[in-house]
Amino acid sequence: MLRANKNQKRLPIQIVRVYWREDKNSLIYESNLKMVTIGLCNLKGGVSKSLTAVHLAAFLARHQRKVLVIDCDMQQSSAKWLAKINEPLIEVFTSDDMDDIEDALLDLSNDFDYVVVDTGANATAIMDMVMSYCDHVLIPTQPGELDGDSTELTIKRLLRAKRRKPSLTGTVFLARVFKNTITQRQTIERFENYEGITLSPAQIVNTQRLIKLVNTHQTALDAAGCKDLALEFTKLFTPLLTTTNEK
Repeated sequence: MLRANKNQKRLPIQIVRVYWREDKNSLIYESNLKMVTIGLCNLKGGVSKSLTAVHLAAFLARHQRKVLVIDCDMQQSSAKWLAKINEPLIEVFTSDDMDDIEDALLDLSNDFDYVVVDTGANATAIMDMVMSYCDHVLIPTQPGELDGDSTELTIKRLLRAKRRKPSLTGTVFLARVFKNTITQRQTIERFENYEGITLSPAQIVNTQRLIKLVNTHQTALDAAGCKDLALEFTKLFTPLLTTTNEK
């Protein structure tokens, strides 16, 4: 992780880990796709932002997209998980310093088809800055009143960013869901007609299988016994893939 302080000259940005397919070369990689930046945002922690960022990056790489993941969380959960699964066509940058993150968005992003930004909890200044660079924001929310309140605050910041960048879009989706519960239904009702954002039909269920994926160096996209999870992630991510424009 690169950090700067008042008495030290800032260091140049550095990629912390690089993954390539055997038949790809970073020096000759070319793409006819317009770069798209997607932020994983919610002011609350523990709502599956990192889980989603890892699966989104893996999904995009499987569709031959070159991906930069910017992990802004001090825990570096996305970076550590990606280092274990060794998914091709993904590069990772980690920092919780706002200047370093913005430099990465400015200086590194044009070399990629997609930039996926995993924001930390309660980091409002970083989240607002990230949203200003995003084309789309994914907002995971757990069912429950307090989680919903945090999601509403996040949506309000998204809508404020959208006033400055009208092309910005946002999607809320349910994560860590126990299906057929009152809180699940209440959360759907709360956000299904929320002006300015879309509620995805995808729902990521709360299951021990997701916890085990980290230890087995996998994602739900390729792990045995996770077909239902893979289908939900695919349902969530496919619209982001199909709306990519050519340069």
